[in-house]
Amino acid sequence: MFKFLSRLGGKRKIVDQLKKDIVVESLGIALSIYEVALSIDKDRKVNQGATAMEVMYLLLHFLDRQTIRKNREKALQAALYDPVAGGVVEAFSRTMAAAKDDHPANRIAEAISDQLYARELEYSKIPLLGEGPTDHNSVLWQVVMRIANDCGFPRDPLFQAAAEGFILESLGKLRFPKKARAMEKLLGLPPN
Repeated sequence: MFKFLSRLGGKRKIVDQLKKDIVVESLGIALSIYEVALSIDKDRKVNQGATAMEVMYLLLHFLDRQTIRKNREKALQAALYDPVAGGVVEAFSRTMAAAKDDHPANRIAEAISDQLYARELEYSKIPLLGEGPTDHNSVLWQVVMRIANDCGFPRDPLFQAAAEGFILESLGKLRFPKKARAMEKLLGLPPN
């Protein structure tokens, strides 16, 4: 019984930590990108919420790819990705609902979930990082360009490089592969 409860606590700890980390990193990257935009053009209007959402979709997609198993077994995805994605969507929707009095959190959560699903479909067809910084056929590049366009810097390579750098640094901090392996172990799954 103790071993079961210990595993359950370990699973919860990983899930809760990832939820918190993804929200914090998404908001942190949005703030950093906002600061870069203002350093380039102090009058620039940047929607930090939209930027944070794009980063959140990317981070959740990276986590999703870490939970895909060779044998298509879904236990890791169900134990790690599903509760993390649900918790992150809930956190973002509550935050946005608090900022907009006339929009209930459940409707915002549905819209965010729909957009997450659309991004997952789009991103599943292209490589995560591509072959390098000049490879425009990657999920990372798609997100960087979406953010650059949203912020009004679609052709600014320095802005794009800064956004890409913030995202890559965040991915390193989040250590998705290590957390996926820890969850595999707690679930008793063989390494992928």
